[in-house]
Amino acid sequence: MVINAAALTYHARRIHSSQDFVIEELVGLLVVARVCSDEGRERHRYTYSRQQRIRATRNNLRLVGIRSHWSGQSRTLEEVTSLYPEHRLLDGAVAEEDGRIHRWVYLLGPIARNRRVRVGIKQVFEDTYAAMKPYYRESGEDHRVQKLSVRVRFACDEAPFAAWQVVWKRSKSGSTRQEVSRDECRPIIDPDTGGVVYELVPRLWTLAV
Repeated sequence: MVINAAALTYHARRIHSSQDFVIEELVGLLVVARVCSDEGRERHRYTYSRQQRIRATRNNLRLVGIRSHWSGQSRTLEEVTSLYPEHRLLDGAVAEEDGRIHRWVYLLGPIARNRRVRVGIKQVFEDTYAAMKPYYRESGEDHRVQKLSVRVRFACDEAPFAAWQVVWKRSKSGSTRQEVSRDECRPIIDPDTGGVVYELVPRLWTLAV
């Protein structure tokens, strides 16, 4: 079994620069499934969805940036789509020096300051070339996140033996990170799918800085 642990990692950063929008709510879900290739090699398919409710902090907001990073490698192109058909996804496609791929949701028109809108992406990835590392990180990157929800779902026979939720805080310069807390996640059974779900406990993760 390739994945023997899952870490739910939340990065909190104090932002002093101006922002185009604030993330009022961020919901992340990663579904991990084992698949076999035609050659009999075992790999995993990762279906990732990220939904955001944002509030514009300036007029004429058209683009909402979303960055993603995968520690695994695939021989095939990723499948990435917008969760909302009324929006268009602009895909950078190529990872930059930091390993992240930059994408933007185009709202197909401007929205005014203080207007709220929901955006999101769905991404499917298989680690056919190099296996994913056993962690899942979620954050607002350079944007404030007021409410965060993170879940990882496995089939019952694929669930890890243990999982932890870890809170990291970055320095003001962003160059270093400090672990603030580490708590074990207890698995729950998803009544809709029958899978095993590890969910970030929300008691401390509502953040307004």
